[in-house]
Amino acid sequence: MKVNIRLLGEFALDIDGRPVPASAFPRRSAAALVKLLALAPSRRLHREQVMDALWPGLAPQDAANNLHKRELRALGELIKVSWGKDEPGFRQVYDARFLPDGPLEVWRAFDKLQRMSTSPENAYRLWRAFGALDVSADAARLSVPTLILHSKDDQVWRFREAEELQSLVPGSRLVELNSKNHILRADEPAFEMLMDEVNQFLATDNVPGPALRQPR
Repeated sequence: MKVNIRLLGEFALDIDGRPVPASAFPRRSAAALVKLLALAPSRRLHREQVMDALWPGLAPQDAANNLHKRELRALGELIKVSWGKDEPGFRQVYDARFLPDGPLEVWRAFDKLQRMSTSPENAYRLWRAFGALDVSADAARLSVPTLILHSKDDQVWRFREAEELQSLVPGSRLVELNSKNHILRADEPAFEMLMDEVNQFLATDNVPGPALRQPR
């Protein structure tokens, strides 16, 4: 993947020769973030450096929330142009968020699944739709037993968002899974914990429910 950024004069960006439209940067901070990274040594900045540069007067938690939103927006643009491609840059940004523990063969399988599942255009539309969903009112109206499982160090949706969901659903229970992966691997301990929790949840009055089986 080749990225060209024009910093002198009018800001412009293209990926593999395809111009990224100005609509991809609805807020000045999004373009400012790209500029900061382009000028930084090794093209890297610590999160605190970015937050101090973009939102110097904001409380740390509010600045962190702003940065998280910008990251998700940038990830959506990357999906639009690189979905399912066998490119190291896409893996490092997208695959590594969903499966940060890898390994490389898992990322390659994930890329293949992307190509089989949908087009880049539909993947982008789904990403935007999921990001715009607000189920707060519906969650508060639930009156059935509810189990929520979420990885402690999820790189896609943070654990505090699972805690927020749990606070909205009356009587729900939140289980913290010791993993970084948004998509759990069958060979990690967190997956076994997930299976145990779901099987216990499906059992009613000590009568086992339809038990889920470990994949082979």
